[in-house]
Amino acid sequence: MRPNIWKKGKRAWAVVAVCAATAIALPAQTFTVLYDACSQAGCVDGRHPSPSLIQGADGNLYGMGFSGGINQSGTIFKITPAGQLTTLYQFCAEQGCADGVNPYGYFVLGIDGNFYGATWWGGITNSGVLFKMTPGGQVTAVHTFCTQAGCPDGEYPWGNLVQDYQGNIYGTASAGGAHGSYGTVFQLPPTGGLNTLHSFCALSNCSDGEYPIQTLVVGANGTIYGAAQSGGAYGNGTVFKLTQSGSLTTLHHFCAQSGCPDGATPTTLVLGTDGNFYGTTREGGSMNAGTFFKVAPSGQLVALYNFCSQAGCADGGGPFSLLQATDGNFYGITQRGDGKGSGTIFKMTPSGSLTVLHTFCSGGVCTDGKLPSTGGLVQHTNGIFYGVIGHGGNVTSNGTIFSLATGLAPFVLASPVSAPSGTAVQILGTNLTGATSVTFNGTAATFKLVSSTEITTNVPAGATTGPVRVVLPGGALSSSGSFTVLQ
Repeated sequence: MRPNIWKKGKRAWAVVAVCAATAIALPAQTFTVLYDACSQAGCVDGRHPSPSLIQGADGNLYGMGFSGGINQSGTIFKITPAGQLTTLYQFCAEQGCADGVNPYGYFVLGIDGNFYGATWWGGITNSGVLFKMTPGGQVTAVHTFCTQAGCPDGEYPWGNLVQDYQGNIYGTASAGGAHGSYGTVFQLPPTGGLNTLHSFCALSNCSDGEYPIQTLVVGANGTIYGAAQSGGAYGNGTVFKLTQSGSLTTLHHFCAQSGCPDGATPTTLVLGTDGNFYGTTREGGSMNAGTFFKVAPSGQLVALYNFCSQAGCADGGGPFSLLQATDGNFYGITQRGDGKGSGTIFKMTPSGSLTVLHTFCSGGVCTDGKLPSTGGLVQHTNGIFYGVIGHGGNVTSNGTIFSLATGLAPFVLASPVSAPSGTAVQILGTNLTGATSVTFNGTAATFKLVSSTEITTNVPAGATTGPVRVVLPGGALSSSGSFTVLQ
């Protein structure tokens, strides 16, 4: 059965009165709709952009339209920070849609300069493909899912891919696997040939979890961290770590107590700058509208915020998007818990104090977007947040691409974010022309200015873990977090 990414089922939960952290509503930030999806005839520019964007080496943002396009099978686009959109690829361009149908997820910018992504369906088995795209828009399928009986490699990949410094790409498939259709974690090496690292429901009663979430985190030591939406000891999801050899350890089983005060059905997991993991659940908590939690690498979990704790769920419910920005705070998107489906963009401190930055579809006017069940945020190196929403808009209600300026300063972004000395590193930024030095925690590195938005360098000998810093004629820019120098 094909999963439905537009509609999610809800379970009934007991509600327990638990004190929530204070939620603060501030005046609206500078929110701008940059582009309305399907604003061109025949929706050749795509419909329902989802779930997020990434910044390319040229300073533009790259994303996917889940459907629409010439073949009504989805698109790939790039959009400038000012909102000028160019369609790069139309899916189902090959016979039998061997290149894929309905792209979903966000790209990873590979160390080889190509973009890597996934489609939900399509391919010769109609179970999804992994693909790479050149900066010029040429797409090649690199793996077709479910080409063997039983789909041991998984099927219907989420597509939110991550990469380590060696060029290995990691992701999750929402279904398939060796133990029934419960999903997988996979690795795609630079040499090709997909490796399945774990098939879920390998243990009795699926105590290892089932149906992994979209996002993974690759730790500096190569350990992979993630979460499963359900399964586990109590059937409500898990947080896990996974070695490169495929050994899985469950760090937390959700809903161990009545009312699920820790949350249920995890949706996101990110690595904080303090070394802890932070995430959200779609359900559970005191209002059964989800939680924001912190979990230590050892597995100790603390729920820091209960969503829908304001009257009318003004703070939102059912969070499904999260990132940590340069100010150390977390930013994300929710669905409303009152049934209106308008959703919010929020800022959350690491201690669990929430600020509402924007409410979608306010007053029933949905020109900014609505039903944000498949959207997400990215912080550009100019400091501004950019995001997508799969529905609503001013033209045909097929979604929007937007920006949200909160006053955060420009920065530089290193890729990868951990590597040994001598490893090639790409530094993305804004207005890098005239750069006079690049340092890794104070150790100077030789570098090449490729363009005003890209510098290439190598981790210098003797460098230690800390920020990457680029000195410019008008000042200096630092990385959004520490670069970890591996020994």
